[in-house]
Amino acid sequence: MEDYKIEPMYDYELECLNRVRLHPTLYTGKLGNGESPDDGIYVLVKKVLDWSIGEFLEVGDKIKIELKDKTISIRDYGIGLHHNMIDENVMVMRIKAHWSEDYTKFLLVPLYGPQLANALSASFTIKTFRERKTKRADFERGKLVKEYDLESTTERKGTYVEFTPDEEIFGHYRFRKEYIETIIRNYSDNISGVTFYFNKKKIVSEK
Repeated sequence: MEDYKIEPMYDYELECLNRVRLHPTLYTGKLGNGESPDDGIYVLVKKVLDWSIGEFLEVGDKIKIELKDKTISIRDYGIGLHHNMIDENVMVMRIKAHWSEDYTKFLLVPLYGPQLANALSASFTIKTFRERKTKRADFERGKLVKEYDLESTTERKGTYVEFTPDEEIFGHYRFRKEYIETIIRNYSDNISGVTFYFNKKKIVSEK
């Protein structure tokens, strides 16, 4: 990438990106029913975890992941998403453009995390905790259905995401706990300074 220069990002609103739902495998690689560790539902988990770890930076100490039937929740204790940035982080897909100095090479790099999970989930909820205030928004298949007023909270700063992958996209599926635990262990083995919990089980690095 040394011969590429970075240009401004181009934003596409999710409502204008129905292609995400029309062509989900462009973003997940495959769909599947959860029986294979590279099925699309696990890609959604990875993308939200990637984003949570990015929010974590050097200020948090743990990330909690819970699985209940077909619903996944991820609570990080990082810097906490700004209350007025929920739409931007959940409803806007970004593509960063790179091209060479002589403009003979061109590359588009998609940037997404919770946006993808939102687009491909039957239900999606995000809560942000920051400055002793909390804000919540609920979505269905990528569309905002309810936004809550800002409220006071005693919870630690960070962000909570909960989603249920859409059976209209993935068909009849089920999560396999062992696959999710493997995903978490891979993060635990490669990221220092954060402790992961999966269904209240502490995941410790095996290195």
